[in-house]
Amino acid sequence: MKFSEYNQSDITKKIESGHKLVKDDFDENTLFFEGDHYQDGNGWSGALPFDSKNRTSTLAKIQALFTSQNVISEVVERMNSAVLGKDPEWNIHLKRALKEEEKPTDKEQEVIDETEQLMNEWWNTYDIHGELIKYLNFVALGSKAVLRIYVPSSFAKDNVIASGDFQEQLAKIRVEAISVDKATVYTDRALGESAGMLSYKEEDDNLVAEICYVDDKGKTILKTFTDNKENESDPFNLDGNLLMYQTDVNLFVTLQVRQLQKAVNKAYTMMNSNLDNGFLERIFLNAEPPGTWTTDESGKQTFVPDNLELGANMTNFISGAVLTDSEGKETITKPSVVFREPVSNESFITAKETAYEGILEQVHQKHSLISGDASPSGESRIQALVDFMKSCDPFKSAMDKAGKWLIETVMYLAFDLANEESKIEEYTADFMCRLDVGHLPAEMRNQIIKEYESGFLSRETAMSMLGVDDVDAEISRIDSATMEVKEILGIMNDSRIMPKTVVIELFQKLVEDKSILSALVDGEKKTALEGELESILVSKQQEDTLLSQLGV
Repeated sequence: MKFSEYNQSDITKKIESGHKLVKDDFDENTLFFEGDHYQDGNGWSGALPFDSKNRTSTLAKIQALFTSQNVISEVVERMNSAVLGKDPEWNIHLKRALKEEEKPTDKEQEVIDETEQLMNEWWNTYDIHGELIKYLNFVALGSKAVLRIYVPSSFAKDNVIASGDFQEQLAKIRVEAISVDKATVYTDRALGESAGMLSYKEEDDNLVAEICYVDDKGKTILKTFTDNKENESDPFNLDGNLLMYQTDVNLFVTLQVRQLQKAVNKAYTMMNSNLDNGFLERIFLNAEPPGTWTTDESGKQTFVPDNLELGANMTNFISGAVLTDSEGKETITKPSVVFREPVSNESFITAKETAYEGILEQVHQKHSLISGDASPSGESRIQALVDFMKSCDPFKSAMDKAGKWLIETVMYLAFDLANEESKIEEYTADFMCRLDVGHLPAEMRNQIIKEYESGFLSRETAMSMLGVDDVDAEISRIDSATMEVKEILGIMNDSRIMPKTVVIELFQKLVEDKSILSALVDGEKKTALEGELESILVSKQQEDTLLSQLGV
């Protein structure tokens, strides 16, 4: 069946089918991420009675004591921060390939500059960066999510969007991240085509469904169904793009991560329970409690026990209990006391730390555990950081593709609505997330440089770890500067122009033999020259180090 033949029921079924594949993982991960770790008892991994009555009472007690640490939220936000912590870089450029040293024409450059400026304002006004962060969270929790580009219905009258220039049309466009329980991008393998689908309820509880697909002419069609009433927009020229985009990656918060999260919570809950038993217990054996004997009107004596007074400077006398045998003979027992010390939390603390470390290992974030520990070697810290960066690559790559689609499609939609379709054939966009592993202490930065100089890290990896955003561009600049330095030094050498060497050697002689300087000048001039000599020698050492790093 072609996408043009889909109705509201077909759309709902496709969304439900897509959600079913990840429902269990996404639903449970979302509860953990948002802070509901008890989950009506499903979040408790400890033993429970088989009897339903005892199970209910036990769960009630566990719920009262339940204590959690949201490690899942921590690791998801750390990964998200590494991929999207910095504002991504994006730019508009020509589709046609430029020849070497060829530049866009003045008119083309004017369009590029104006489009980038207006889209940058749009990006900031509607917090598109924040929406991408939300989108990546959905991806991490369910392995897939959908980005949707749309124009609010308030800007359309009778399903027609009012005319306007590029800036005016751009201001009408919105972006939202949608979880997989509400939307999907379905690919029909038989047709070799894809369609974006969305289903949601309006404030008045009307069920709305949307489908967007590309028709035979390459135009994007958007159909909306409200209570099975169909509305179709005019075709959009989006260069073959849909108005929805779906990311699919391997699941970040896996079953193993959830199991370890439950173990962390169990250890905390057991510690909390243990606090209730954290007071010293005393058990008196064969002892008569303190108290007094009273006699009632009939002459019968009754023993009335008192509370045992405890605390500083208190003295108590405990006597043995009086036992009467069958013959009426009384004996006094020998009293004793048994103490039960509070149970140590050490085993629970160890269990919690082991489970926490297990989560970090599962998601390749062990660098955060050892960053504050002095015991691991510098090499192990670097290796853990490299491991974390590599684990972020699939998410960075996915967001780079999603971002490119986003910038291009929004730009094309605004061009189309502004009747500037010719520009759609001329311009495209690039998008790049800037990987950021967070603040690195000075000793770790030095260790990274040391690992690079020793050949254990590539130049690209070391630069990325040190926070260089566009590694390829930076390497190109460094290599270009290195070639210039080599060319200049080569010309000087060929021409036997070496004033630097002569001057440096002369100053070295002056520093080694201060009597030469004393013979030339004295007083304040001598002190000033000595300071300049030292400054020049320091500069030479810095230059030599730089030239060595550049390979000169």
